[in-house]
Amino acid sequence: MKRLVIGGLLLIFMISFVYAAEDCYLKFDINESKVGEEINFELIGQNNLYGDYEGPAAIKGSDGDYTLKVLGSGGSLLRSYEIYTSRFIFYDNIGNDENPGGVEEFDYGMISIIVDYEEGISGVEIDNGGETTSLSIDSSSIACTRTCMIENETGTYGVDKCCEDFLSYRLDENSFVCGVCGDGLCLDYEDRYSCVEDCSVSRNYVCSLEFFEFGNLCLDRNNVFYHYFRGDLKLFDTLRLVKTRFLIE
Repeated sequence: MKRLVIGGLLLIFMISFVYAAEDCYLKFDINESKVGEEINFELIGQNNLYGDYEGPAAIKGSDGDYTLKVLGSGGSLLRSYEIYTSRFIFYDNIGNDENPGGVEEFDYGMISIIVDYEEGISGVEIDNGGETTSLSIDSSSIACTRTCMIENETGTYGVDKCCEDFLSYRLDENSFVCGVCGDGLCLDYEDRYSCVEDCSVSRNYVCSLEFFEFGNLCLDRNNVFYHYFRGDLKLFDTLRLVKTRFLIE
């Protein structure tokens, strides 16, 4: 029974980890312009986001100034999102009684919207009170693939970037490696200047109170499964530590 408890805990953490890692989004940058009384829209940017954005996506629905519709095969509606005009700026003139502030309208603006990734996206359009504009998206480039670097992966400045929650550590003038500061490990690319939390001289490489020693590692007392998924621990050692952590005899 107790083995089942441990196995169940591991399964829950594995499922949570997998689903957390599968958050994929799409970002669209849309030029909004007004010519006379006509509102025009033009797609000027499209990006996949996987790992370098943690959500949430735009509000789903059709109660905004406009509605962005994500279409699937045959023009079927997959999802709708509220979007709002970007051509108005609200301003305050503090202390100016004659002109305390107001709203200024411009002829141009840019709308940036992040939506959930969907399988089989074939098109995107904007509905403005019944008038529809189709955006020229590249459906062939839409994919749920990681668009950033994770721990211990190296990249090139100006080309690559680290995912959310990872820092970039300089290797040379052209390249960097992504890492985590605060995990209790002072790695080769970290030092007391780039990560004082892990590499402080006063720490002398002894695990801080939030961590405990296991072999030559400093492990987070409250997140043993993190170290398993990262490859620091084998499954057997993880289960043994979980058993100790949850005081299962």
